[in-house]
Amino acid sequence: MVVSDPFKDAREVLVVNITTVRDLAYEDLSCVFESGEHEWIDRKSYVAFDMARTYPDALLDRLRDAILRAARSETFAVCRIV
Repeated sequence: MVVSDPFKDAREVLVVNITTVRDLAYEDLSCVFESGEHEWIDRKSYVAFDMARTYPDALLDRLRDAILRAARSETFAVCRIV
């Protein structure tokens, strides 16, 4: 999930991983999503801040374009949250 504002820094975006809560000791549950809070969250999940990374915005644009091209021939949809 892209959590930074690409209009403020067009060169880099901050991306975090959303992962399923498994009740493990190391999980940081400071930001939890319940099932249904977003259309693609279907079980209790959390932001894995330890996996946050910055990426060049251009790389994400190319990846998004490739996924959208594939989606036109498949039956799934991808969205980018900013």
